[in-house]
Amino acid sequence: MIAGVRALLVSLALATGLATAGVFAPPNQVDSVRAYALPTGRTEIRIELARQPDSIDSYRILAPDPKVVLDIPGARRHASQRRVEYVDGVVDKLSLHQHERGVRVVVDLEIAAGYRAFIEGSGVTILVQPAHGLAGL
Repeated sequence: MIAGVRALLVSLALATGLATAGVFAPPNQVDSVRAYALPTGRTEIRIELARQPDSIDSYRILAPDPKVVLDIPGARRHASQRRVEYVDGVVDKLSLHQHERGVRVVVDLEIAAGYRAFIEGSGVTILVQPAHGLAGL
């Protein structure tokens, strides 16, 4: 009986296009987070996922402590992925938080900085630039 109901639901999902829209797809898993300084003075943060995210939302907080916040809707982090300590004079640390909509990446900054976040392949790249070099972003 349950198998029959499940088969009916799958058939309905295929007929209505829900299955191809990702409704039955597993959550997009964060595979790794890396941060490193570039020779240009920027810091690059790379968040690799199991597959390309559909979208990202990001914003900058200036006070009381400067930070960049990036949301990846529908993503999940491993239980062990919580904080990445990284100090380069611009980025203090990175932390990943699970919330009801997905994964939130918080980049705590040592100084005011500009940033650019974009989807690239199966992940997200955040470029952080000290305020004195914002024209290059």
